[in-house]
Amino acid sequence: MSISKRLFTFSMVVFLLGAAAAAQEPDVPPPVAVTLTAEQARILEGIRANDWRAIRDAGRSRNRIYLEALAAALPRRRDIPGDYIVQEALAQLGDTGQLQELWCWSIGERTYSSSYISFRLAQVGGWFAIRAFEYLMSPTGQTHWERALRYHPDKNTDVAVLPPKFYMVEALPALIPNSPIPYTAGAEHVLADMWRNWIAEHRAELSLLQPTGEGVDYSPSACKDGKPRDPRQRRHGIKSGARR
Repeated sequence: MSISKRLFTFSMVVFLLGAAAAAQEPDVPPPVAVTLTAEQARILEGIRANDWRAIRDAGRSRNRIYLEALAAALPRRRDIPGDYIVQEALAQLGDTGQLQELWCWSIGERTYSSSYISFRLAQVGGWFAIRAFEYLMSPTGQTHWERALRYHPDKNTDVAVLPPKFYMVEALPALIPNSPIPYTAGAEHVLADMWRNWIAEHRAELSLLQPTGEGVDYSPSACKDGKPRDPRQRRHGIKSGARR
């Protein structure tokens, strides 16, 4: 057999082996290299340097490329009193563990500060916060909060303690694009009912707002003493404490 025929035969064998392998393996696309912008590189470098401004910017960006760096940063800030900026950023990016922690904390029967509950949820935003607001403005949510008043330091004084709905109807217009219900001071009870009805009617489109809270267990049995009952849902931990 001539050299040219041998080369041709060898080429055909290689081709047929390659074709057979391709037929057996799934069509997996090659990995795509991610090219960071200057801003993304700045934020990632800042997270690794423990810069709280970069951590804040990562959460506000809603870009999940920062999740891994934020998870690595959490142990470095976990024990700083009153500091939960990494937990907040992770929640803003849709981290299920952090969202579950925040949900359980917000309905905990030792969580009595209405303004603080509203603030924490509004910082995260998305359908997750809107859904939590809807629940906390309901009669059932009001009952949870009233039980928490047992632990309020001003419970035996004349200091007025307002329910969550008073703060939530003020925060909701900023969470919903083209909000149809403006805030009017003094009409909080009426506004709460209006908002609950409107949210129920527009649930389909609102449920697309990020973070959506996908994977969060909103059932009453999911939480105990303000924390997730299932330890597997307590991936990173979220601290209560004073507002920073």
